[in-house]
Amino acid sequence: MSTEDTKDKIQIQIPGNHRFEYDPEADVTFVFLTNNGALILAKKSKLASKSEVFQSQFISDKENDVKSITDISFLTFNCMIRHIYGKEITVDKDNFLEILYASRKYAVNDLTYEAIKCALKIINACNLFEYFSEIEKYEIGALNDRIRELCVQYPLIIVSTLQLTSEVHMRVLKIILDSWKLDCTEVLLYKEIAQMIENTKGDLSWEEAKKMFGKLIYLIRFPTMTTSEIISCGKTPSLLTPSQVFGFLLWKHESTLTTWPEILLFSTQPRIFTRNALKPLNASFNCSQNSFSFFISISTK
Repeated sequence: MSTEDTKDKIQIQIPGNHRFEYDPEADVTFVFLTNNGALILAKKSKLASKSEVFQSQFISDKENDVKSITDISFLTFNCMIRHIYGKEITVDKDNFLEILYASRKYAVNDLTYEAIKCALKIINACNLFEYFSEIEKYEIGALNDRIRELCVQYPLIIVSTLQLTSEVHMRVLKIILDSWKLDCTEVLLYKEIAQMIENTKGDLSWEEAKKMFGKLIYLIRFPTMTTSEIISCGKTPSLLTPSQVFGFLLWKHESTLTTWPEILLFSTQPRIFTRNALKPLNASFNCSQNSFSFFISISTK
């Protein structure tokens, strides 16, 4: 939904509604019909000076325009206007996604930066999947880098929070499996994935669960495991078929791709194990209590 002129709808407001007037010479009124007709009055030139979107909207507008906002809450829009007028605002875990949406829509870039800084502090390995679907649609480099960083540093913790039946969760898992470096061994990664499937498959049989897991199986680098690790991964219940286990063992014995063509579907290149290189200065996890703490640095360039 979009911002539209609603001069005839302004009459539905009732006494006592929120009314914020930011300029004595205000020439645009924003009305929030979903918030009992709450009003925000501001000066077009001030908004246009901070937003190219507002600037383009006001080019052909007449004085004293009334616009209805239907896709952003009153509190979030008011927060954005306060920011434009240089007033203090709070961006926190309760509003940073809405502020990110509003500031991106109206191209209030410095407010977008504040929302990104907040997101970088809040998103962690325990709550990544809660924000992932919202974050990925914005295609913001800093946030995408943060997600990949968490996937590399804490793959086992993240996998333990995922659910097989969630498409969003499986997209997070693919980021982990696509990584060429991880802070865990390949066999531990597989075992955590297998445990996650066992815990979240519900009424699905293992064969049905394997079918749902699909081609993600080919991103697990079984050929890089030791012989004993491969054998342990093949124990029932397993994501592997007996022929796959045999193929991996044959690969370990003869080290030739042509001997067992099914090996061609799996990477034989070991990942880089990064436990020492990427461990944060200070980190502690307790996903069961939804707590996570760590130190990060945010560039202010």
